[in-house]
Amino acid sequence: MRAHLLLALLAAAAFASGASAACVAGQDGCKTCSLNGLRCKACETYWTNDDTGKVQPAYGLTRQYTCVKCQPQGENPEWCATCDGDNPTKCIKCNDWEFSDPVYVTKQGTCARCPEGCSKCDDYTARCSECNEGFFHDKHRGRCIPCTDKNCADCKRGPAKCARCMSGSGKYHGKCVDCIKFDENCSSCDKGANICDHCHTGYGVSHGKCKACRVANCQACWANAHKCEECADGFKLSRDARRCTKA
Repeated sequence: MRAHLLLALLAAAAFASGASAACVAGQDGCKTCSLNGLRCKACETYWTNDDTGKVQPAYGLTRQYTCVKCQPQGENPEWCATCDGDNPTKCIKCNDWEFSDPVYVTKQGTCARCPEGCSKCDDYTARCSECNEGFFHDKHRGRCIPCTDKNCADCKRGPAKCARCMSGSGKYHGKCVDCIKFDENCSSCDKGANICDHCHTGYGVSHGKCKACRVANCQACWANAHKCEECADGFKLSRDARRCTKA
């Protein structure tokens, strides 16, 4: 409390003496003020109004430690998180939203999407530093190359060297094949495309194949046809998961 009061007094004194306009966080685009209350340390970045969904403009910090509204250029100006306060049209940081494609700052000071397959890329060069599932990271060239097998999730050792298949597919003779090709009721076959380890509702695994649940009144037995995981309405599961009795 004393610290806030002291800052307010310092700012008021400076403003009264005409030395400089007092900085007020939350006003004129300033997010954080300096300790003496005379300068702005950080400006507001882009944000979305929850009521209207309208994206508000970002601000950039000037050499005089004030904030000015950015005037970002390019096809997606709303991606700019902050700009050069002395050159408002030049973006220096782009928004890194989890729900959008990864973006980067171009040499022209605009925001653009990272190359295909990149989950993260470097500003100004667009070199991929991280890749999405299903891509090989060529660190030497800074590129993400699609795995040769379209159902491959992990090919870190090389585009044609698949270490792990996508969910819903499994290895078969060195390739990733959809589980349902061998068993239409199979939902997961991590051990191999022809060896099911998880089945759709109403079925359970029995010797690598999906069989109808063997437990009476059982609704789901995904991993084992002889052990129930969820009983039908009005029934409860026994401790050994082998029976569904009336509740």
